[in-house]
Amino acid sequence: MLTELDINAECRELLLQGKDEKSIKQRIKEVKKSALAADSLYVKTRKEIRNEIKKEIDQKVKEDKSLQEIKDELKNYPTDIYNDAVEFFIKQHSIKIKGDVRKTALNGGNLNFVIKQHSSKLFSNYEIAEWAIFGIQMERERLAKQKRNDILAGSATLVIVSIFAFFKIASMRDSGSFRLKGIWWLIASAGFGFYKITNALNAKIPEIPVNGFEKREPIYHDLKR
Repeated sequence: MLTELDINAECRELLLQGKDEKSIKQRIKEVKKSALAADSLYVKTRKEIRNEIKKEIDQKVKEDKSLQEIKDELKNYPTDIYNDAVEFFIKQHSIKIKGDVRKTALNGGNLNFVIKQHSSKLFSNYEIAEWAIFGIQMERERLAKQKRNDILAGSATLVIVSIFAFFKIASMRDSGSFRLKGIWWLIASAGFGFYKITNALNAKIPEIPVNGFEKREPIYHDLKR
């Protein structure tokens, strides 16, 4: 009878042979007697293989191998898992680049320099510039929304302060007394309102740069089969 270790190894072997998901799960189920356990082992083993391929791609890119060389050297892996690994690798590899480019763009740095610095056999200048533009568009939307909210908050505060001031002055006039505590509260609130409005009006919204690089499909698509 197959042991737990045996079925784990067999699941891996069947995946590497490119067998279909249904037949692999059925084989696991014959041993584990559970559809849930079969599904869990299938997903876990497939993810392990995907991660192994991802590490190999990463290493070969560091060795400066061409995309065709990488594809040729990893040709024994099933196409579906290989392509999943490529997507996973690209997603992780691009996160830092997107962060660096966006930060440079928002801080007014030399965008062309950082774009060319990160361009490689995987990412074109055009694609990296598009990431920068997208990041700036998102920041513009955030700042515009914050600006509207600050103006509304400041205006509402000034309106409320004006109403309270009117009643406060009327009350002091009727009572003939002067309470400094209430006046300080009104002054502080009015100051907050003016601060909100001034801060919003002075907020700088970054301009969207023009992508001057030649448009092309993402290079890393060539890494897929």
